[in-house]
Amino acid sequence: MPWKYNDRVIRAGRAWSDDNGIQHPSNWMIWDDAEKVSRGLVWENDPVPVDTRFYWDTDIPKNLEDELQINPETSVTITDDLGNPVYSFGLKTQYKNQTNQTANSLLTSTDWMIIANTERSRVIPTSVTNYRAAVVSCCDVIKTNITACTSIGEFINLFETPTSGTGENIVVEGPAPIHAWPDRREF
Repeated sequence: MPWKYNDRVIRAGRAWSDDNGIQHPSNWMIWDDAEKVSRGLVWENDPVPVDTRFYWDTDIPKNLEDELQINPETSVTITDDLGNPVYSFGLKTQYKNQTNQTANSLLTSTDWMIIANTERSRVIPTSVTNYRAAVVSCCDVIKTNITACTSIGEFINLFETPTSGTGENIVVEGPAPIHAWPDRREF
């Protein structure tokens, strides 16, 4: 954030007036910090960006678990047209559903082979069956890892790319656990 005067942003290259009516020049940025402070300016750091995948606002994490919807006026559980309780899905359910969608998307390109095998006894290459098994296994592992999370910090760790080394010698050890899908080219 920029320098401020009484919560008003003071723009670089523009003159400004203080509460006493004193006009300050447009080149006020050349002043050192002590001079700026003596004139009533206050530096305000940029706010820390909020990762909206995990937080509603700074220090307000989204729910990991599903939450039953309750009518705030009547304290009665909200139900759908069939009488089933309505939930707001927590991060765990949202990302398990997304994981299922990713697995389905990865399997789609070879689904025709499964159908051809079922309908016409067409042989499926071993590389395809191995890849499909790896996708299904990976999906199960990712969902198990999601389920095991008991805090927002543990959940966020699933999105961290594993590395080793320090400084200039950092080596990426693979994809983040939440994105650790098999590569079809390796089968």
